[in-house]
Amino acid sequence: MQCLIWRALTGIEPLQRWLGTLLSGTFSIGSNVEIEHAQDYVCTSQIISCEPGQSLEMTWKFPDEDPSQVSFTIESTAGSQTLTVQHIGLTKEVGEYLTGWQTHLLYLEDFLNGTPRPISDFWADYERLKNTP
Repeated sequence: MQCLIWRALTGIEPLQRWLGTLLSGTFSIGSNVEIEHAQDYVCTSQIISCEPGQSLEMTWKFPDEDPSQVSFTIESTAGSQTLTVQHIGLTKEVGEYLTGWQTHLLYLEDFLNGTPRPISDFWADYERLKNTP
């Protein structure tokens, strides 16, 4: 499962099933990557650290937002894996990102379980989660 999680975080095909389309770059230290999250809405990141199968840390910058930083850590214990996502440095967008990450992680979970959701449903699922008390 750990390799599957890592592949989902860094593989071109899996990435577009839960996060976005990798337009350029590689997941290696110092590399700049561009991920399109919606048509013409691209996040530019620089890879800060990369321990294949264990952790990935990168900057996070959309054109209309202040820069921030995202890290993914995979921990293995007793035959299971835990993925921890930490997004730091957010300013006014915190509320939007909470629902955004919930939605992305829902899509990641379904992908990892072998039942990927259609990415075309992402924004409808986002709105549903945003409006759930």
